[in-house]
Amino acid sequence: MYYFFYLLLFCIVGYALVKSEQPPNVVLIVADDLGWTDVSFHGCDQIKTPNIDKLAKEGIILNNYYVQPICTPTRSALMTGRYPIHTGMQHGVLLASEPWGLSLDEKTLPQYLKEMGYATHAIGKWHLGMFAKEYTPTYRGFDTFYGYYNGAEDYYYHNVSDMHFPQYSGLDLRKDSNGQSQPVWTQSGNYSSFVFAEEAVNVISSQSKEQPLFLYLPFQNVHFPFEAPQEWIDKFSFIEDEKRRTFAAMVALLDDAVRKIYEALEATDMVDNTLIIFTSDNGGRSSQGYASNFPLRGEKGKIFEGGVRVPAFINSPLLKKSGVTSMQMMHITDWLPTIVNLAQGKITKEIDGFDQWKTLQSDVESPRIEILLNIDDTNHSQEALIVGKWKILIDSMFVDQWIKAPGYNASGKATSVVNCGLKPDKTTHCNKIYCLFNLHNDPCEYNDVSSQYPEIYQQMKNKLEDYKKGMVPSRKLDGDKMADPQLHGNVWTSWKKLTN
Repeated sequence: MYYFFYLLLFCIVGYALVKSEQPPNVVLIVADDLGWTDVSFHGCDQIKTPNIDKLAKEGIILNNYYVQPICTPTRSALMTGRYPIHTGMQHGVLLASEPWGLSLDEKTLPQYLKEMGYATHAIGKWHLGMFAKEYTPTYRGFDTFYGYYNGAEDYYYHNVSDMHFPQYSGLDLRKDSNGQSQPVWTQSGNYSSFVFAEEAVNVISSQSKEQPLFLYLPFQNVHFPFEAPQEWIDKFSFIEDEKRRTFAAMVALLDDAVRKIYEALEATDMVDNTLIIFTSDNGGRSSQGYASNFPLRGEKGKIFEGGVRVPAFINSPLLKKSGVTSMQMMHITDWLPTIVNLAQGKITKEIDGFDQWKTLQSDVESPRIEILLNIDDTNHSQEALIVGKWKILIDSMFVDQWIKAPGYNASGKATSVVNCGLKPDKTTHCNKIYCLFNLHNDPCEYNDVSSQYPEIYQQMKNKLEDYKKGMVPSRKLDGDKMADPQLHGNVWTSWKKLTN
């Protein structure tokens, strides 16, 4: 009888311990414009990324993982778990003087996690709206924000110039918390990856062990302008091209920031209950930016593979399997339901993402069978959809190419590579017609097979038309002269008040 009593007591206590386990910490690192082969785990010989590689190789490399082709749409998809066509974020990036942003009707990832008791902090690039304070990070679920509101700036002096009004220029570095937003003038001359890594280490070091942490780290590297400390550039003296040499230093600085963050997690004994997620926001700017997506076709802004298939991984002791490469289909919208469900939260909005935790844990088939890469017909036609192994696309803007960065070489010794075979003499540009590709056989999109598979071609076109029926209008607006930093103490800041 006593045996059964103690057995029952043991089960009750064990159940209580399981139920009271703290949800995992989440450190979500987003690189800016990092190309497919700008990391050595994808075969780059020029740029060694030992810290990123270590985490990737000891975790799960996501080799069939997609994002949006440019910054703002990707970040909106990450924060909402919804395709940009469903939130009005599908057309272009948000420029400094434009009075729009991610709709306040959208519920964001940090808002979900705050409901679960998380501490939520964002450090780095926002790029989802700042014209009114309600669109800024601490009004969208983050306890604190340290970084810049806009899409690009000087790495040292943290100034931004507007593209609508080039004469508009001002500081864009802020510290927001407790309902207060303050410009940061004290970091002038300090390189941004050092600034953001130091702030991240401070957040990790001061985090209470009793509260789960969500740390969002959208770094500036490796977005233009090309800037890095000379001592880091000198490490790549073997690269002849000057811009590629500076770019390599920018990647290395991102890698070093990852090292500092991981060491801070180790020093605070947080690693064992932490998910580290790494992704780029889109492909690299290979035609003008000296990034490398080769051998993939295309670059940032394009819906070919080089623009939307990016380096990504997840690392955590909580994973049952590690040291593997996953070819399961995944999209950036999947992080929200995966993280929220793991934190035992509840999704309260209709989303496009799928919970991928079981797939990551056991390599079971992904719940996702298709990915809408984008539909944008505002000024031009740009549409792309993947269903299984098939991909259909049209991009009327430019003829796209397979571009090698200056001095690029791949050893083939990488952990995770794409094998494309020989490029044919003739390829299809897909700027006036829809192209159909078999990504399993042709991941570099050499051969349009629409004429060989007319039924599949038509089915894919029909699916695109179905998606268009649910598309909402783009939220993008023209620039507003009232945004001029000279009207606001030479600082980019919220300049409008919302009316009830």
